[in-house]
Amino acid sequence: QANDINECGADVSYPAPGGTCTSVTCNPASGAFFPVGTTPVTCSDPLAVAGCGFNVTVNDIQPPVLVCPADISQTLPPGDPSGPVFYPDPTYSDNCPGGGPATCVPPSGSEFPGGATTPVSCTALDASQNTATCSFNISLGVTSIVEVPTVSRWGLIALSLLIAGAAFLVLRRQS
Repeated sequence: QANDINECGADVSYPAPGGTCTSVTCNPASGAFFPVGTTPVTCSDPLAVAGCGFNVTVNDIQPPVLVCPADISQTLPPGDPSGPVFYPDPTYSDNCPGGGPATCVPPSGSEFPGGATTPVSCTALDASQNTATCSFNISLGVTSIVEVPTVSRWGLIALSLLIAGAAFLVLRRQS
């Protein structure tokens, strides 16, 4: 039987063993909660010498829940073509213990290219091999380098002469 939703097991009802027995009791009883996996049930009749038994198997068919972080946007320092990006692990939850954590590709801390958006895909398995996936994007902006004009030595001399000439004209007019 499949697990009950959000439970790591199921309430299982089964018919009483047949035959000439009239006062058969089984343990665990019909209608009891059975955990995921196989549970032996033993039945006996105080009026009979022999007992019987069978197994109840509950399968976990509910996949885990995996929630990825939000998309990430960062800007690289000037001149860097790529950079490492560290992101938080996706959150993992499941109806049964075990399983997880998620594996993401590319992993946190990887180098991501500047000027691009890179998808990150994450996958997790629970203890029953049910799969969950999620994804998000990492975008790295590139900071452009602004070229500062350089002035040659002759350009500085020419600028100095121009300023000196302008100052001379201002002083001559004032006198």
